[in-house]
Amino acid sequence: MAAPAKSRTGLYLGIGAVGVGAYYLYRAGGSPQAAKDEMKYDANKARAKAPGAEKAERAGETAGLETNLNIEEAANNPRTRNSDLTAQAQRKLDEVGQAGKDQASKVRSEVEEKASEAKSTVSGWFGGKK
Repeated sequence: MAAPAKSRTGLYLGIGAVGVGAYYLYRAGGSPQAAKDEMKYDANKARAKAPGAEKAERAGETAGLETNLNIEEAANNPRTRNSDLTAQAQRKLDEVGQAGKDQASKVRSEVEEKASEAKSTVSGWFGGKK
């Protein structure tokens, strides 16, 4: 049976640390004290460039607010679009409904007129009053 695979993270970190140490030792001309001083200098320089707690907090708040605005906009946009489409559809239905009512009224009046003519014609055939 094969042994379970081990994590190689420690190995890679060790190789990286040896590489960094070798780089600073090379740059210092082989002097361990000079390499140590240069490493401290670079670490302080990097620490100075990194945002402090206040800057990081403000940056986080700003990013959070921007994210919330984007989320709200994305959430409201489909709703807005949906209500706009709903309103447009309702207007169309109202227009069609009104046109249908007008058409139905016109047809009804024509039918009543034809029925009245037919009634008078039928009454005339059978001797009804004119």
